[in-house]
Amino acid sequence: MAKRKSTSSSPPSRKARTTTRHKAKPQAPVDPAFPYPTLTAFLINLHCHLDLGHVDVLGQVAIVSDEHITYAALGLRDGETVAQLLARVETALVRYTETDEVTDEVFG
Repeated sequence: MAKRKSTSSSPPSRKARTTTRHKAKPQAPVDPAFPYPTLTAFLINLHCHLDLGHVDVLGQVAIVSDEHITYAALGLRDGETVAQLLARVETALVRYTETDEVTDEVFG
């Protein structure tokens, strides 16, 4: 059987290569002490890391990334708790799994 030729002459974009491995919604057990299952799945199953704390010039931030892409970068808002920031990170990661949309409040 002959191979099908691609109709595109240009190479796939970096985003297309990096997002396809994360297309399926990551699954992780829910821990009542840490109620962020999508964040947990990104950290454990997808080998991402969470940078949480003060970064010079940027202020207090939460950044979830791997070696290829930043999935969420959010800044701590005035009066916001760390738990509220992590809840917004969770929402941003759910959005990413559904739409491939990266939430970036930090690097703009």
